[in-house]
Amino acid sequence: MTDPGILTPPFLPIVTAALDDRGWQYTVVDEPRHLRFRVSGEHVTCLLTILVEDDKRLVNILGTAGLIVPSEARARARKLIEAANQTDLLGSFTFDSSEHEIVYSNPIDVDRRPFTVGLVAGMISNVIYMLDLWYPAMVQVISLGVSVGVAVDDVDRRIEEGLRGYGGGGGLVH
Repeated sequence: MTDPGILTPPFLPIVTAALDDRGWQYTVVDEPRHLRFRVSGEHVTCLLTILVEDDKRLVNILGTAGLIVPSEARARARKLIEAANQTDLLGSFTFDSSEHEIVYSNPIDVDRRPFTVGLVAGMISNVIYMLDLWYPAMVQVISLGVSVGVAVDDVDRRIEEGLRGYGGGGGLVH
């Protein structure tokens, strides 16, 4: 059966159907628009938050690896974020100065395409994929003091090796 998607709110049922379809357990934090859950990739366990804003026709999937950035590493972390953001077309990394951590954001503008279970699942997979891809570099730069250039080279090397655990780069393997 094909999922034709929807173009009008409410969007939360599509989000929960995507999570249920993958068997991911989630918590509704702020009824009816804020869901939170954890999921693991190859290198990291991510905390994902999905914000559903029907009035703005926007669903934003936020992910964090829970890595706190100490003050002495923040300049290096911001340089790493700049490098990472040059590689992705769907979302972006930001530095949350209130929580002192790196956050990956993948917004979905529902005005531009039908909102489907497959779209939501794919966007969630993208958030997990990007956090999992960049987490080792984050640890290297933030905790070990490795230069951003060396950490980015490591990410590039893993991409060239076919992203073990990601089926050659074709998406998250459960």
